[in-house]
Amino acid sequence: MNCFWEIKFVDLLLPALTAIGLVFAYLQLSDIWKHKRIEFTYQLYRDFFNYLNTTENKDLRNWLYGKEANQIDKDKIGDLLEQFEAIWSLQNKNLIEKDVVYDLFAFYILKAAEAKPSAIEYIKEVRIEEVDLIITDDLFIGYETLLNQIKEHHIPKNTKQKKKQKKKKSKH
Repeated sequence: MNCFWEIKFVDLLLPALTAIGLVFAYLQLSDIWKHKRIEFTYQLYRDFFNYLNTTENKDLRNWLYGKEANQIDKDKIGDLLEQFEAIWSLQNKNLIEKDVVYDLFAFYILKAAEAKPSAIEYIKEVRIEEVDLIITDDLFIGYETLLNQIKEHHIPKNTKQKKKQKKKKSKH
């Protein structure tokens, strides 16, 4: 006697195979996404490195490394900061991870902040000069955010712990 609630093995086979297929597809797609992200990150770094190492940007490199202080076209500093703005934007869209930004670009971001004139001085100057713009406060905010993020990441752990202890003591 066949009841309508009896389940045959064949009836279970299709949903089980479908579930296995979906899991397999998910794993394959996540693996493809990881590889695409790696390719994208590598291409981004290679493009940045090539940009910095062209002969037309020799003065920019020299400025970064402190070889020819004050002998740089200010527009080239702005162009470099635009590169960092793009990196910041990609990081905000989760297309590149913070740790990767730190590993690949922290050196250059910090060098720009230490160069003479520094990137920060350039940003302050541009914000004053560009009064025609409606919003000047967020001009190169991405670079400043990356710089602060890198400085925070760069602080040794014991220094962070000391700061937390000082905050706790000051509250009491």
